[in-house]
Amino acid sequence: MSDATPSVARMRAILRQISAGGQPASVSLPSTPSPPLALSPATRWNGWGFHDTKLFVNSNKVIEISGARYAEVFANAPDRTLPSLLPWAEKRLGLDADRRSAPSITCAEELRLRNQLDEGGETYRALMQFLHLASEELGINTSMTVEERVRHGHGQTCEDVFRLRHVRDVERVPDAVVWPTSHEQVEILVNEVTQKYADKEEPTSPTR
Repeated sequence: MSDATPSVARMRAILRQISAGGQPASVSLPSTPSPPLALSPATRWNGWGFHDTKLFVNSNKVIEISGARYAEVFANAPDRTLPSLLPWAEKRLGLDADRRSAPSITCAEELRLRNQLDEGGETYRALMQFLHLASEELGINTSMTVEERVRHGHGQTCEDVFRLRHVRDVERVPDAVVWPTSHEQVEILVNEVTQKYADKEEPTSPTR
């Protein structure tokens, strides 16, 4: 079986769109930044992609993609199935579609974040001042929720996702997350940190 089957080609097109932030791969991104996907509850905190979109093996033993996203990928297809993808994955990747791995951890609040700042410490107070500057003076979205901090404290490998789903202790996450929307805002934030807080001795995780 050739790797260039229509099913595999469609899956690669979907992956290109996901890696481009959900935009069609063939469309130029606008010069004005769009709101980050992490601000949307539509994306998964412990996996890849959107909550309303998943690959599943249907009753005909064919992989199908749920939801209505990536419609242009299936514009010339009779349905949203990928008939050749499962045989290809079984042969090339050794996939066993009957083997399931339900997550041991179902929400981010079940995680135990290690190496956290002391809320009575100087570095924590400095962080609060920094976030006030970002949100109140610059109008930048900020977050200190466990879910957003965990989102921004790991990579996208299979090992990373497995740990999020099964390992309760998280050793490294940022103390907060900020979403600047321009180069100028980034410069202001970096200058604020380096000028006022660079000499703090209390160890801390980086803010993203």
